[in-house]
Amino acid sequence: KKTEAAWRVAAGKEDKSIEKIANAINILKLYNKKITIYGVAKEAGISYNTAKKHIMNSNYFKSSIEMK
Repeated sequence: KKTEAAWRVAAGKEDKSIEKIANAINILKLYNKKITIYGVAKEAGISYNTAKKHIMNSNYFKSSIEMK
C-alpha cells in the first residue's frame, strides 16, 4: 500500500517523463528525424517501456509517432 507521499513522488516522476517525451519529439522534429518510440525514448533518456506507456495513452503523442 502506497502512502500519500509515495503517490506524490510517482506523479512527479510521471510528469517529468511526459515533459521529456514532449521535448524529445520536438527535438526530433526540429532535425527532421524519424519519430519512433525507440527514438523518442533514446532522445528523452527514458526506457522504451516508459515512453511506450505514455505515448500509447496520449492522443497528442500518438499522432506524432510513426507506428509499425
